[in-house]
This record gives sequence, structure tokens and C-alpha cells, in this order.
Amino acid sequence: LELRTLAQLCISGIRTKHLPRRLNMTKQAVSQVLAGLEKKGLIRRQPDPEDKRGKTISFTSLGLERVAASLGAAMTVEKQLEQRIGAKAFAALKESLAELGKKPRSES
Repeated sequence: LELRTLAQLCISGIRTKHLPRRLNMTKQAVSQVLAGLEKKGLIRRQPDPEDKRGKTISFTSLGLERVAASLGAAMTVEKQLEQRIGAKAFAALKESLAELGKKPRSES
């Protein structure tokens, strides 16, 4: 869950209220994940200048370092998987996973 959340946070200054829909999670679950990321020093939550009740989320320096490392590792794994199963099967797998990610949790 943390990695999925971090991926959505690549948009600096994203508003907390947009995350539950993007992540297909409840507000409470998103809040718990964000609290954990903040405790680890990966993100910071700040008051939203456009919404007094809301918060924006941005990466800390440590958070940016971790995301960069994770993306590098993910790219390595993707290349290895594509080499193992072939380009056509890999493209089909990516398409299937993208579709799965679009469906509400109750349908998956």
C-alpha cells in the first residue's frame, strides 16, 4: 500500500482528498498509510492554501531518494521479466494489470 501511495504522490502538492479515489481505498486507510509514511520521514502534510480543512502532501528529500531507488529497482525487474516471458506476453501482462488497477476493489 505504501508503494502505491508513493506512486500517486509523484504529483507534488497533491491534495489528500484525491487519494482515496485514485488508490481505490477508504479515507481511513489512506490516512493510516500517510501517517506511516510521514512517521518514516518520507512525506510531509501541510495545510492546503486553497482549502482550509484540507492538506497537501509532498515528498521530503528522503522520500524522493526512496522513490528514485524504487523506480530503478522496478525498471530492472520489468526488464528481467520481459526478457524471461517475451515482449508480447509482457505487453499483455502490463495491459491486464492496468485494467485490473482500474476496477473497483469489489470487482477484482
